[in-house]
Amino acid sequence: MHNRRFRRIPFEAEVTLNVGQENWSGELLDVAMKGAMVGSGTPLPLPLGSKCSLCISLPDSTISLNFQAELLYYENSRYGFKFISEDLETFTHLRKLIELNTGDAEATRSELSTWLSN
Repeated sequence: MHNRRFRRIPFEAEVTLNVGQENWSGELLDVAMKGAMVGSGTPLPLPLGSKCSLCISLPDSTISLNFQAELLYYENSRYGFKFISEDLETFTHLRKLIELNTGDAEATRSELSTWLSN
């Protein structure tokens, strides 16, 4: 079994995936510093290793988190994406989101240090 270095935080939000001219929507199931699990009611026609833009729209907010991501996992309409890159604003919002939902700023800083050293 794979040991996770980053905690997954259950969080509900709308997700939009974009590859070229194609767009799909899904639901964020959980998020971590390095990736997200997305659920989709309809199968996404993406092979493993596909690169896409992934946009998480935070509920009751105008904030969107925008990532370049790679599909690493698929099972039973659950899709696991690894974040490849994001802008500073998205990174800052993601860090705050994880910190607020765990209530553990020190653990979030520790994960951030691990993330930055990779």
